[in-house]
Amino acid sequence: MKDGLVVHREYSDEYRIWQGTDVDIDARVSEIASQLQPDDVVRYFNKHLGTNVLPNAVAAGAHSQLTGMQRHFVTAVSHKTEKLRGPKIVQDAADGMLVFHLGELKNSPRVDSPLPVVVGLTRNPQAVLAAGTTLVALQDLMGDEELDHVARREIKERAGEFSQKITALLAEAFRPGSDESSWYLWASGEDTDGDPAQELSARSYAGLVSEACNVVYHQTPHVRNEMVGRHQLTSNAARTRREVLTAMIEKTGLARLGWPEDKFPAERALYDGVVEHLGLHRATGEVSGGASSGGTLHTHGMARPNAEKNSSVMPAWEALEEALSEATEPTPIVDIYERLMAAPYGVKAGVVPILVVAGLILRGNDVALFEEGNYCPRLTAAIVERLNVPYPERFTVKSTPVDRGQRRLVLDGLVKSLDVDIPRSRANRNPALLAVTRGMLDRILVLDQYSRKTQRLSEDTLAVRDVLSRATDPDNLVFEELPEALGFEEITPGTKKDAEAAESFIERLTSALNELTGASESLRRYVVDTLAKEFRLPATSITELRAGLAERLQGFADASLEVSLHGFVSRVTNEMLPDDDWLGTVVVQLVNQALGDWTDRDMDRFPRVVQDRARALDRVSHLYSVTEAEEVEDLEEAEAKDSPVTVRSAATKRAKPKPRQIDTHLLTLTTPQGAEERTLIHVPKKSRNAADKLVVSVIRQAEEALGPDGARILLAALAERLSQQDSATSERKEQP
Repeated sequence: MKDGLVVHREYSDEYRIWQGTDVDIDARVSEIASQLQPDDVVRYFNKHLGTNVLPNAVAAGAHSQLTGMQRHFVTAVSHKTEKLRGPKIVQDAADGMLVFHLGELKNSPRVDSPLPVVVGLTRNPQAVLAAGTTLVALQDLMGDEELDHVARREIKERAGEFSQKITALLAEAFRPGSDESSWYLWASGEDTDGDPAQELSARSYAGLVSEACNVVYHQTPHVRNEMVGRHQLTSNAARTRREVLTAMIEKTGLARLGWPEDKFPAERALYDGVVEHLGLHRATGEVSGGASSGGTLHTHGMARPNAEKNSSVMPAWEALEEALSEATEPTPIVDIYERLMAAPYGVKAGVVPILVVAGLILRGNDVALFEEGNYCPRLTAAIVERLNVPYPERFTVKSTPVDRGQRRLVLDGLVKSLDVDIPRSRANRNPALLAVTRGMLDRILVLDQYSRKTQRLSEDTLAVRDVLSRATDPDNLVFEELPEALGFEEITPGTKKDAEAAESFIERLTSALNELTGASESLRRYVVDTLAKEFRLPATSITELRAGLAERLQGFADASLEVSLHGFVSRVTNEMLPDDDWLGTVVVQLVNQALGDWTDRDMDRFPRVVQDRARALDRVSHLYSVTEAEEVEDLEEAEAKDSPVTVRSAATKRAKPKPRQIDTHLLTLTTPQGAEERTLIHVPKKSRNAADKLVVSVIRQAEEALGPDGARILLAALAERLSQQDSATSERKEQP
C-alpha cells in the first residue's frame, strides 16, 4: 500500500491491486457531489422510476377486482415543498398519484391534480439522498471524455454497486408496513398543502393504492366486464362497445338487445356485464322505443336502474340525472363526463358513454343534445360513435323541461294549434318540442323569395319570421325567442300556469305563422285583383279572371300586334296550362319576373304595368275582331245621322267550340277636328238584360230632358266623357 501497488476502495471497503490509472476517483466524485443539490437527486430518481425498486405506476389490484374499474396511480419523487404535475380527470388514464417524499410531512409537495394523492414519508431521507448524491456524481463523472478506460471501468462498477445500494435503501425506506415509512392520503392533490385526509396502512404499494381508491372512489359503479372498465379501450373493445350502444338505440325493445340466449359473443358479454348488470335494460312491458322486428310489440326497454338490481350504480346515476337537469344552458357533455369520472364515482372512460347514452335515451323528452351548436333531433349510430371519443368536446346538452307549468300549457296548445304529429320512437329527442319546432320551421323552408323578404306583413309576422330564420335551439325558440318577439315574458321551467297568457301567445303566434305561410297566396290574390280591376272584369278567382281575359282578348288573337302585346295575348288565350301555371306565365310576360321572386318594388309597379298593357290594347282596338260560334258575318257599319259618333259592330267567321259570353263593340268617336278615338266596350251577356232595361229608362229621361234627339245627344256626351277619362288615366300613368 505504501508503494501504491495495493489500494483501498472505501465505497466497497476492500483492497484491490492497482490497475494502472492515475485518476483520483474518490476526489473527483467528492468534488462533483459537493456541487449537487437534493433536487438533482430527486430529478434523477423521477427520471429512472420503474428501473429500480420505485415503480412508475401502481395498479389498485384489489379495488379493481371488486369494482371492475381498472385503476392505477402514477408515481413521483419529491423533496421539500414543490409543485408536481398530476393526472387530469378526463384526459389522463391514471386515477391518482403516489409520491415518495424525501422530506417532512409539513413540506409535502402540492400536486396540480383534482385526483387523490398518497404521500409516503421515510424516517431517514438523508441516507437516501446521500447515496443518491454519490450515484448522480458517478453518473456525471462517467461522461468525462478525458477518463482512461481503466478509470471508466471502475466508475461504472462503482455506479452499479451504488445503484444496488440505493435500491435496497429505497426498498426499506418506503416499504409499506415497515417502521421506516408512513403513508398519508389526500382526496385531491390540490389540498396537499393542508392536513391529510387520513393515514393509510397496507403491506404493499398495490395495497396502499387499493385502500386509497376504496376511500376516494367509494361510490363507483360495479361492473363485470374488464374490456370497458378502463380508460383506453383496445380496438376490439371499442368496436364491441359501439355495437352495444347502437343496439341500445335501435334494438332496445328486444330481449338482450337482440343477441341470442345460447351464444356469448363479446357484445353479449358486455351487455350482461354492464348494461344488464347495472339495470339499464330490462323487461318493462310493452314499450315503443327503438327499432322493432316485424312490427311486433316488445317487452323490454331502457330503464332507470334501481337499488334492488344494483345499488352500486345509484350514486353515479343520480349524479348523471342531476347534471342533465342542471344544464339550463348549453353545457359541454365533457363536463358531465368529468363529473362522473371524478371522485367519489370514478366511472372509467370506457363505461361513461354507456351511462350517458342510457341517460339521453331516458331523458329524451326534456334534454336536448347539440353537436357543434346544431340541434340533434335523433340519437343515431353515427352520433353515438362520436360520443365515444375520449374527449367529446363537440357535444353539449341542455335541459328542456316541458312537462309542467306554463311550458306544458304552451306546448300542448301549439301541438293542437299547429296540428302536428308527435313521433313515438324513443330514439327521437324531445318529441313534442321537436314536433312543434319542426312544424314551424317547415313553414319557413317552403317559403318563396317574396315571402322571405317582403315587408308587407304585420309586425308580429315580421318578428316571428326573423326569429325562425335564425333558430338553432328548439327550447330557446319556443320558450324564449318567440315570446320575446311577440312581447311576452320568457317562459322558464318555473313559470306558473297562466291559461290566458298561454292562449294569447298561441293565438298571436299561430296568426303570424298563418300570415307568413299565406303571403304567397295573398300576392296571387293581389295579382288577380289588379288584373281584374285594370281590365274591368268582375273576377274573384283565377278561373274567372282567366275566362274573362280570354273572352276580352280573343279578338286580338290573329291581329298584327307588336311583340309585347302579342306575347301577352297569346299567354292569356293559352288553354293548355292549369290555372296556377297560366297565371305564372302571364305575370312573367308582364314584369319579366316570376311571382315567387318578386320584391315589394315589383308589387308596387305591377298596377302601372297592367294599366299600360290595357291602354296599349285599347289603342289598337281597331284591329279587334269579334267571333260568334259557327257563324260568318260581313263587316257592318251603322252611322248615326247628325252625330259625330260612329258605332261599329263586327264579326268574322271563325269556328269556336262554344258561344262567347261577352259582346265586344268598338266605339269610335270622331271629334269636330276630324280626329278619331276608339274604345272597346265589353258587355257580358249575363249583364245584357239589365243593360237593356236601363237603356229604355235612360232614353226616356234623355228625350224628356233634351227633346226628341235627346238619346243621340246623350250617346255623344257619354262617348266623349269615356274618351276623356281614358285620356286622363293615360296622362297620369305617363307622369313620373
